[in-house]
Amino acid sequence: MRNAHIITGNGRKMAVPPLAEYKRMLAIIETKEDAQDIQDAEHILARVKAGKEALVPGEVVRAITGGAHPVRAWRTHRAMTAAALAGKAGIAPRLPDPDRNPQAQGNHHRPARPRQSVAHGCGWFV
Repeated sequence: MRNAHIITGNGRKMAVPPLAEYKRMLAIIETKEDAQDIQDAEHILARVKAGKEALVPGEVVRAITGGAHPVRAWRTHRAMTAAALAGKAGIAPRLPDPDRNPQAQGNHHRPARPRQSVAHGCGWFV
């Protein structure tokens, strides 16, 4: 640093460089940070292409963080009905729950298939 002013206060020493020198140092730092950001992004994209990482669409993230159930958020994103998802997962569609709605009609058998079936139907990796 050329012509820096040394300031002491509260027992600390600080160097205050001339503005031109400060801008030059800042440009070097930003260039290094940009290079690191690019390297990080390339690493993530390589992991995605290799199938080691998955990207979640912003629409799905916003729906889930907005309170939507994750399965509903993915179904909506993929324009799937609950029946279509159940069919793809190989399970019966959800039937009315008499505990939540005593007036519900129908067979209340719940499938014993694990949640991985539904996740697979959505295209999730669990």
